[in-house]
Amino acid sequence: MKTIKQSEHTFIAGRTGSGKTILAYYYLSAFDFVRVLDIKGMFKPWNKFNFTPQKDCAIVTEFSKLADAARRKKYIIYRPRFEELQPEFYDAFFRWCYLQKHCTVCVDEVMGVYDSAHKVLPYHKAILTRGRELDVNIFNLTQRPSNIPQLIMSESTHFYVFNLNLEVDRQKMVNITGQNDLINQPGKYTFWYYNFDMDNPKKGMLEIKKEGGKK
Repeated sequence: MKTIKQSEHTFIAGRTGSGKTILAYYYLSAFDFVRVLDIKGMFKPWNKFNFTPQKDCAIVTEFSKLADAARRKKYIIYRPRFEELQPEFYDAFFRWCYLQKHCTVCVDEVMGVYDSAHKVLPYHKAILTRGRELDVNIFNLTQRPSNIPQLIMSESTHFYVFNLNLEVDRQKMVNITGQNDLINQPGKYTFWYYNFDMDNPKKGMLEIKKEGGKK
């Protein structure tokens, strides 16, 4: 699969079970310092070569404990407790990542961060628009592209589009990229890949081995 640079943002869209999180696991394992905002409470980083659990990881449920965890582990999953499932904590997380510099951020799921498709949280926006200068890149994952702010997609370099149930979501990807092929669902565990240097999107398929050797 294509190499993603520290200076490049990535957008991954797909319905539940389509493969978008597995793809994120694969790419994130290539970066040295990863910070995940896990709103769904199900994200686990995995080694990209044999799909075994990433050991150098801490799961943190309180924002106040992130800094201490980051001194001990390279992979940090911020899985907010119920009281912290709020925009102010999400933006505090983005600010923490932005000020750290030299890290890779992942948001799973972006739709859980926003109740509007218009306004982006200040430090999420800062990462999207100025993160490259600080060596901070971001992976944004979602099931519903039509429900999230457009800036999240327009600032991305790489697009991976798995099956999306609703035509309105597929049409959003067409509108953002200008690629009519994205209106079509690519198939199980298959995705459209596109970046703005390409004339047309290409299809790819997940071939990552899971535990026990299965694909």
